[in-house]
Amino acid sequence: MLFGNFDYDDTNNRLFRYDEVYDLFRNNIEKDETTYISADIARFGDDRTVIVLWRGLEAIKFFTYQ
Repeated sequence: MLFGNFDYDDTNNRLFRYDEVYDLFRNNIEKDETTYISADIARFGDDRTVIVLWRGLEAIKFFTYQ
């Protein structure tokens, strides 16, 4: 893309359509007051534990621990 090469895969066996990827940056999030928590727990090495607080599909708070 640096030199204007915007070629992308348009075959039927592609993983995602170009428009679907582009929409990731334009879609509005539907309001939902249901809250959730997700976590990626660290085990060994330099890994970190990451906990995310969600309101619907919107991540509203991140917690990171060593």
